[in-house]
Amino acid sequence: MKILYVCTGNTCRSPMAQAITEWMAESRGLNDVVVDSAGTGCPYGDPMTENAAKAVAARGIFFTHQSKKVTEKDLSDSDAVICMTPIHKLALEKFADPSKLYSANDFIGHEIPDPYGGGEEVYEECARQLESLAAAVLDRFCGK
Repeated sequence: MKILYVCTGNTCRSPMAQAITEWMAESRGLNDVVVDSAGTGCPYGDPMTENAAKAVAARGIFFTHQSKKVTEKDLSDSDAVICMTPIHKLALEKFADPSKLYSANDFIGHEIPDPYGGGEEVYEECARQLESLAAAVLDRFCGK
């Protein structure tokens, strides 16, 4: 099972979701789950923002990351593409199999707001929402 998270810049939400989902999958013994992330409008090679790294590190997750723009290959190679907002999902619909595309609100009832430029508390709130999203995604696609 390959899960791809998509946001805009691939420096906050989607890499945080990737890190949290990998951590949760490992803690659940789901060794066959592969998680990746990408952005709809980003350069290649930017690191995860400092506050995003702090938010995942607060959970004992130490994750290195370089941003990348989502490609058609990323979309075709993924079993599920989880977008942070419905707008991201719309942007990918012309390139991806619609049966693989989801937005965060399909799982937790709301989109994940962009924390970019916010303080540590904003990133912490985002990380809490991403924990709920990761759990719901793993429950739905992996059954545990």
